[in-house]
Amino acid sequence: MRNLEQPPIEQTPEEVSKPEKEYNFELMEKTEPVMVSLVTQLKDGIEQGRWSSLLSDDIGGRIPTLVLRRILKEKGPNPNVRAHFLAAGQRYMPSDRVDLEEYEEEGIIADFNNERRPPPAASEEEKKKYEKVKDYLRKLDFGDERILIVTQYVFRGKTLEKMGFALGDAEVKNPFDFAIVHTSGLSGSLRRIEAFKHLVGSEIFIGAEEYSSHLASGHETMAGFAKKENYSPRPETLVGHIRKGGRKQLLTLQEAKEIQKNMRLAREDVKTMAKRVIEQVWK
Repeated sequence: MRNLEQPPIEQTPEEVSKPEKEYNFELMEKTEPVMVSLVTQLKDGIEQGRWSSLLSDDIGGRIPTLVLRRILKEKGPNPNVRAHFLAAGQRYMPSDRVDLEEYEEEGIIADFNNERRPPPAASEEEKKKYEKVKDYLRKLDFGDERILIVTQYVFRGKTLEKMGFALGDAEVKNPFDFAIVHTSGLSGSLRRIEAFKHLVGSEIFIGAEEYSSHLASGHETMAGFAKKENYSPRPETLVGHIRKGGRKQLLTLQEAKEIQKNMRLAREDVKTMAKRVIEQVWK
């Protein structure tokens, strides 16, 4: 109880006018301008209902995907836009399946299945894992329109290349586009996925062509994920990953609670970012 003889603390005019904090995580605030840039490019497609689903490369793409789903549901014609997650950066996911040197400036390759090299050598165990990935993709409901593949960062494009060919190997009929928050800005960084322009008519949307560690340095903590060999990891796998093999001692109850708290705060920030991006793009 406050001492009644002590006068109340008065706020200065600066403190009274100071705006309330928008985000729980500073890195979300730093990423907002790039998401505005990306969504501005996606705006026409969103309004036209070009995409009926989102497919994230999971760990890095999870936060941007959740933001984009909220925006597509609110500003597009389809309130049932679906979001799916695939951990595509696994060694059993085949890559390097197209000889990019054969592409001409005009782009003459039209057959998605017949122009690829044989998949690289893989063990029987890796082949079995890849079969599970294909089965997983076949069972997902992508809706009737295109898929928007979402990632936080592209360096050479191998992970997105794997996702594109996995969709083809799973005989998913929906064509797809790419939404990339950041690229490395290096020459040739998009060369692998640019091949899909000729294969399935993919469009590529980029928030910023420069490296940023904003989400790269914090998304695991925010999303509750850690890299592991699982094609479709679930939230809170960061807790399970650390408990099972990441360290000698189990997490304390307090540490586990902290991860879960960060996930809750990240969900709040997803909602905040979607709202703020909409306000700026549809002003």
